[in-house]
Amino acid sequence: MDRAKLAKELGEFAYHTKKVLFSQIPGVSAIVGLAVGSWVAGTFTSSPIKGFLSSHGLMKGGTHVVSSTTYKFLSVLLPVLAIALTAYVVQKAMKAYREKRLQRNMAYVPLLKEEVQAELQAKRDILDKAKEMGLLSES
Repeated sequence: MDRAKLAKELGEFAYHTKKVLFSQIPGVSAIVGLAVGSWVAGTFTSSPIKGFLSSHGLMKGGTHVVSSTTYKFLSVLLPVLAIALTAYVVQKAMKAYREKRLQRNMAYVPLLKEEVQAELQAKRDILDKAKEMGLLSES
């Protein structure tokens, strides 16, 4: 992969990360982040006493003791990274799905009546003009 393509992919990743983190409506990626956070909370702890008590069934929580820095990373950054990665993958999958569906639908256009084809072409021209003016993006 060349640098330009890598930079473009990292830019898309950053865009989707920002979009998901500051969105008010939780999506699939937010649910994945919650699941990862729950897994971290149930698996790891930063206190040896809590780890000992949990391993013997006297307390609910993580049984694996890690340093407080590692625990902070696992409990905060790991769920955020899971959210960002899921958002990125979902957007890539949806883009591929839409492109495949567009190609399939374009095969049906010649079968339509001429007036419907003309109407579709007029709408495509409007979308092309909006892209040229910067009102729409590929995303």
